[in-house]
Amino acid sequence: RERQDGAFDVTVSAECAALWCWLELADVEARYSERFFHLRPGAPVTVTVSPATPLTLEVFGAQLTAHSLADTY
Repeated sequence: RERQDGAFDVTVSAECAALWCWLELADVEARYSERFFHLRPGAPVTVTVSPATPLTLEVFGAQLTAHSLADTY
């Protein structure tokens, strides 16, 4: 969800436990309200992402990726 201050609220959920999750924007510096978090089934986490430069919702969505510990091996 896009906010009026240029930030975006991203709600992430998982069907099974996911450890050490993080969000990342390609090619754009950003601040994240939660840098790393764990996901449990039925317990979504909302992260506020504040890009350093203004982005449209479409560009933000295209550049956003989600990762977890499982992606590192």
